[in-house]
Amino acid sequence: MLTSPPIDSGAFRTAILCALPLEADAVLSVLDHVYPDSHAAPGDDNSYTCGVVGAQPVVLVHMPNIGTVTAASVTAKLNFSYPNIDLIIVAGVCGGIPGRTAEGREVFFGDLVVSTSVIQYDYGRRYPAGFERRTAVEDTLGRPNTRLRGLLNKLRTPLLREAWQNDLVTELTTLQAKAAHMCYPGSAKDVLFEPSYLHKHHNACSICVASTETICPTALDTTCDVLGCDRQAIVRERTHDAGPAPRQLRIHFGPIGSSNAVMKSGHDRDILAKDGGIIALEMEGAGVWANPTSCIIIKAVCDYADSHKNKEWQTFSAAVAASGPKAFLKHWRPEDKITNQVSTRATGRQYLGGNKHWKIPRPANPLFTGRDDTLRSILSILSEQLHDYPCSTPCRIVITGMSGIGKSEICLHIANKMRQDFWGVFWVDVSSKNRAEAAFIALSKQLGRPCSSVEQALLTLDNVAQPWLLILDNADDVQQEYQIYFPTGSNGCTLISSRLVDKSRLAGTDYISLDGLHDESGIDLLFKSANIDPDRRQDNRSDAYAICQMLGQHPLAIIQAEAIRLLEQVVTEQSRARVEMDSELLDAQFHLARAFLENGQAAEALSLHQQVLKMKQMTTGSSSDSVLESQRELGSCHLAMGNTQQAFSLLEEVLQTWTRTKDSSDRTLQGLQIQTIDAYLTHDRVPSALRLFERYVNVLQQEHKDNDRQLLILQHKLGKAYRLDGQYKQGSRVLTHVVSVLAREGGKPHHRLFDAQHELAKCHMARGHIAKAVELLEKVRRGQRKIMDEIDARRVDATFDLAKVYLESKRISDAARMIEDVLFLQDINAIDDSAERRGLVVDISNALAARGQRGRATDMLGRCVTLWQRSTTSDSKKLVDMQQALSNYQQSLERSRDEFTDLLQNAVSLPSHRQGASDTNPAADEKEEEYSDYA
Repeated sequence: MLTSPPIDSGAFRTAILCALPLEADAVLSVLDHVYPDSHAAPGDDNSYTCGVVGAQPVVLVHMPNIGTVTAASVTAKLNFSYPNIDLIIVAGVCGGIPGRTAEGREVFFGDLVVSTSVIQYDYGRRYPAGFERRTAVEDTLGRPNTRLRGLLNKLRTPLLREAWQNDLVTELTTLQAKAAHMCYPGSAKDVLFEPSYLHKHHNACSICVASTETICPTALDTTCDVLGCDRQAIVRERTHDAGPAPRQLRIHFGPIGSSNAVMKSGHDRDILAKDGGIIALEMEGAGVWANPTSCIIIKAVCDYADSHKNKEWQTFSAAVAASGPKAFLKHWRPEDKITNQVSTRATGRQYLGGNKHWKIPRPANPLFTGRDDTLRSILSILSEQLHDYPCSTPCRIVITGMSGIGKSEICLHIANKMRQDFWGVFWVDVSSKNRAEAAFIALSKQLGRPCSSVEQALLTLDNVAQPWLLILDNADDVQQEYQIYFPTGSNGCTLISSRLVDKSRLAGTDYISLDGLHDESGIDLLFKSANIDPDRRQDNRSDAYAICQMLGQHPLAIIQAEAIRLLEQVVTEQSRARVEMDSELLDAQFHLARAFLENGQAAEALSLHQQVLKMKQMTTGSSSDSVLESQRELGSCHLAMGNTQQAFSLLEEVLQTWTRTKDSSDRTLQGLQIQTIDAYLTHDRVPSALRLFERYVNVLQQEHKDNDRQLLILQHKLGKAYRLDGQYKQGSRVLTHVVSVLAREGGKPHHRLFDAQHELAKCHMARGHIAKAVELLEKVRRGQRKIMDEIDARRVDATFDLAKVYLESKRISDAARMIEDVLFLQDINAIDDSAERRGLVVDISNALAARGQRGRATDMLGRCVTLWQRSTTSDSKKLVDMQQALSNYQQSLERSRDEFTDLLQNAVSLPSHRQGASDTNPAADEKEEEYSDYA
């Protein structure tokens, strides 16, 4: 038995989480030794008790409240203080599902239940006809990891199940010898009533007799014997026995249901039991299960999840629930994690310890080809560095080249080829300071040394005795000083990928510059990407060569759809016309440049478009439509790169030329008009947008009818621009006209009408005309439900705005209903993409709490946290703070609304919707895409 306390938190591999004091008390009684130090990290306000079970250090986590939200918050902090935990056991009491399990066993009071999966049964959609639980794969919590599933299957075999049950009885007997109050209540008190028979007064109580479903508070706190529940309604009893324990303690394996609400309905329990084979219900597992750490729920049944709940069995069941994990840990062996501690190093020989830490973002691309010389060069440098381990000097290899040339892919292949030569292989994306900091902090945590800065993480890596490989990807910003990310220790090697031309900025020991692929490698890549049969490749080699040459042998350009389409066309049609080929290739370059821009690679797109523009000017003249189209694309590239002056100069030049030479109904001209106006709005140049708007709207009004589609789109955007410029009255006037015209069209409902009505409602909101805004938004909501998917961004946006005006109108319940609809209908983005929206959730929750609907307020905020958790990394400090804020709110419902709002908003840096605009440009937030219809 281990008696001396571990030197730090890294020695703890197992955590036991308890929600109730009586559960924790039972676990404390089964620990073989308790240590005085809890090893909690600074800022972690969880309560821990450290001890040992057998030879395993164990940390007991005391939850401040019950519920999945609190469990998630507590678990996130646990991972900060105890980074090497590889198993979390959720222990305590639960409600059993009566009847036979999938294994054919009856569930009784005191039985131990063990999770094979967790079903979060309060996650789904609320329809008028009732609640529908989400069951799709992406919406469920999944199974335990492979290692834990294997052990559970092993323990389900008859021989080992019996051994576990015998160990369980032994541990329970030992525990009861120390704690006599944890005695067995006797099977006479284990009775199951009909699901429809409620635990209530059946006479002499005005509340209980008011309806068949109401139960007064007094009845809820009274035992069946005192209340006089009819024994004729009992459907199952056990053979009477007495003594400290039942004749047989059973262990059941199966799915366990988890939610934030206590189940006290036999009818609802039975409906739920049919959906997924659930064997028990509890309230913490789902919050812990979403954590990456392995999790198992081991609990004991103390009631049947019906209205006849009582606490007579809780103490004994808590004792069983504490004895179960102790018996289980005899079969569980913690993973052998190597912590970051100085170890004896072998000198003058190669490292032979194998890979222990692997943090790579994705697998290597199977289409990767060529670059053999580059790979050999890097492998040779790294092998030489490792030959005389421990290393004496640092090694930094800088790989440079334009975007898409294959730098990251080379790093991935090197990492895979040399994985077993390095104790640790780590990948850090340094494209931004935030990403780099987050990756370094995660790296240090993985090594068992949680930290809060890049400097501390580098110090951890510098002190590692074993050889490591660090890959710094995307070191491309000319303004960034990347040497702050370089370790100073000599036991590791660093690979750096960069587009920077000035190599001296990266202080490398070796430099490798990448250009286009060799001819044969480029051709081979194109054939593979187009999936051309090997027996047809030779006949089309010259065409493939021509395509690759035109694309500069650039790997990313070669695998783009336009190049592949062109080769497939050549192979199919066997065309050999060189003039046609040249024209096709020029067109391919144009579309590839557009693809680069769509993928966020504006610099590469700009370079390609400049080449295309020069070639077009030489062949077609400087004022041709083809040249002007290329100038327009160049303007888009400059916009993406933030070069607004060059961008607007190009776009306006093309716009002026096309306005003179094209008819106002020309779709290309119309698309450019809307693109230019949208660009002005996006870059906060609303006055410039308004000047363009008014000019083109006036032209169109003279030439077209009121219901001309292009005119209506521009008028809609004009109204929006007026709103963004604070000219709400003018915006209302224009948008009222648009809505009137669209409403007269008749026919099927169309999103253009609802979009215009929504924009008009925003003007009314800004002017304080709340009643008008409510009327319009209710129409929008009814119409959108007929034609739009429930997670359509426009529909979600309208729902939030309707909730906002309901709140302004003091219609708190209606506002809450809108938010609840969104929280249960959508994937994460609808709640997580706007600080204003999250602030609105806070305001409505506090309004509910102020009206006494505190349970509903807590449920709303809990759902908000659950959604955010699904889209946030488990070690997010903001998530932890938000979860803690909600936990505090649940714990002390007497807080004032302002106090709680400040607490939550400070935790997650969220402005209330009453505090004005968010930090982002409102025009950019509301950017629309109608111009794509005309491009």
